[in-house]
Amino acid sequence: MDKPCSLAGICAADRPADAPVALRDDQLLTFADFIRRVSGWRSTLANRPERTWGLYFQDSFEFAAALFGAWHAGKTVYLPPDSG
Repeated sequence: MDKPCSLAGICAADRPADAPVALRDDQLLTFADFIRRVSGWRSTLANRPERTWGLYFQDSFEFAAALFGAWHAGKTVYLPPDSG
């Protein structure tokens, strides 16, 4: 497997930090916000001994941040099926 890309490279490749990513409760979230959340999830999960994690969030911004964070922490992620 190839060497993973840097977190900054994946999250903000050639995009300004203030580029909009999502809107939550009438608040604009930017790539800088996304990188901060990804970094937070990466730190949290990297400090845990478990290798596999199931993820489910109703908030797509937080889901994406947790997913990227888990991958960058070297974790395996399982997604529950949508039974909707």
